[in-house]
Amino acid sequence: MEKNGKYPVRKTSGAIFVKEPSNFYEVNLRSLWASLPEKSVLELENGKTAIVLFPGNANAGEGPDFLGAKIVFGRTLKEGDIAIHCRVSDFIRHGHVADPAYDNVILQGAKLNDLKSAPPRKMEKIPLFLLDEKKIHDIREKYTVDCREEKKQIPPVEKVAKVMKKEKRIEEIKGKNIPCKKCERLVPCLAILSPEEERKFFLQAAKEKIEEKGKTVLQKLISAGTELSFKELLFQFAGSNRNEKAFAALFITYSHYPEEKRKKYFQSILWGESGLLPDPLSIGKDDPESILYVKKLWQEFWQNCTGNKMKPRWDHSGSLYGNTPEKELVILCHLLEKFSFASLDFLAEKLCVLGAEKFREHWMEELEITDPFWEYRNNFQKKKKEQKRILFSYSRKILFFVDVLIPSLLAYAKLHKDRHLLGEMEKLFLLLPAPDNNSFIRKASVFWYGEGKKPSSAAEYTGWLHIYQKYCSKMSHDCAACVLGD
Repeated sequence: MEKNGKYPVRKTSGAIFVKEPSNFYEVNLRSLWASLPEKSVLELENGKTAIVLFPGNANAGEGPDFLGAKIVFGRTLKEGDIAIHCRVSDFIRHGHVADPAYDNVILQGAKLNDLKSAPPRKMEKIPLFLLDEKKIHDIREKYTVDCREEKKQIPPVEKVAKVMKKEKRIEEIKGKNIPCKKCERLVPCLAILSPEEERKFFLQAAKEKIEEKGKTVLQKLISAGTELSFKELLFQFAGSNRNEKAFAALFITYSHYPEEKRKKYFQSILWGESGLLPDPLSIGKDDPESILYVKKLWQEFWQNCTGNKMKPRWDHSGSLYGNTPEKELVILCHLLEKFSFASLDFLAEKLCVLGAEKFREHWMEELEITDPFWEYRNNFQKKKKEQKRILFSYSRKILFFVDVLIPSLLAYAKLHKDRHLLGEMEKLFLLLPAPDNNSFIRKASVFWYGEGKKPSSAAEYTGWLHIYQKYCSKMSHDCAACVLGD
């Protein structure tokens, strides 16, 4: 290694390449690119458009930032790599023009085009897309609107007929207590298995699912660091399906704040940037508790705000009691408070020292979230409810282990090549009881067995979801074409 200015330089095959420094700003640009939804339409600097079918997988090693991206340029589908930089000149300054690792780059993303002369011939063939928060925000907004309009275009008569046909088939299955005819290949396969063999089948499926989640988390740990990557998982977990994009936008805004402010003022920052915090004057005078609560958050937010980066768009439709965006944000604030000191290093060490059983007991107790202000409320505008509703149920705690802690610890163990931690993580996964059945589990039970059978553990629950979503639902329940039948 040689030194040249502030960048370390390494020589390979006669050429000089500059290793890029760790840059939080460039990490944000990579996060913006990774947040692009499927079929996003990009306006390129050459005046043409491109359609992103797949933004690519984050690269954990040297070379381009994203690998295996699929982009349509005009009528041509190209599959290749994506290079992300703060400035276009970085592509030249970092030695990528002469680096064969960048020969397969099909698109360059940058914040600023600072080239004042003609670029090298290699760069002339690479289209340029200028990345900024507003562009990505507009693309995501358009994608959300298009999805809603496409959903509304379903003919009511066709939709009703589909529901009636489905209900009729379920009744036939329940009445005859036989498997669905579509499952003539899969269900007999399960029927001939012993209870232990069937359990192993679903545990293997669960292992595959957790490996997929762990791989995704590992890529984020490498690209953005453990602190922000773990916090992003908390944001994803707190948001329901209809508000998943809103929490993703809120995380991007949250990540732009300095670390000391994120840790100390996270509650007021999240409420202020979310747009869910009302004007104190809009709250009725008969609710002084809410007025005081809101005023305190506003006062702290205005002292620390740095400007809205990406405004979330919340979906309040169909919000059940206890599942409004406001209450989801309350849960997120409590999780951030619980894990403000518990980094992945801390959690990994705790699991290795305590063991799987004591670790599970400890965090099941720690995740007991109580909030007297919100346990009787839907939002700031409505008066208190007479019936108390707990914020974090026992089933939600189990799902937190499955969706957040287990994948994070798996990724951390692989990153540090810690076999002991990997073994304790597997024991922890097998110790977890099954959470409450969701709609997919209920559909799988009827589809496979024709009766209300339930998974016996969280691992089996994960295996059920993986098989049903990856094969049954994806193949439109066509068992004749399903590879599992073999």
